[in-house]
Amino acid sequence: MPHTRTCVRRERSSGGCTRRATHLALKVTAGDSGAGHTWSKVRLTWSGGKRPTYTCPTVQTDLRTGKISDIR
Repeated sequence: MPHTRTCVRRERSSGGCTRRATHLALKVTAGDSGAGHTWSKVRLTWSGGKRPTYTCPTVQTDLRTGKISDIR
């Protein structure tokens, strides 16, 4: 399921607003688990059109807490 959002934040030092790049879509593929953790591949889509840009980190999640414990 695609997830979209726009992120705007206020810079503390200058007081001005800055637009930061956020992903247009994400896809998570479950991987191996063991010892209380699971590894998942995440594909973040940063731009659309004919030549989208992707980032594909592998994320380790703690099964008990559901929090990210490592990113490769």
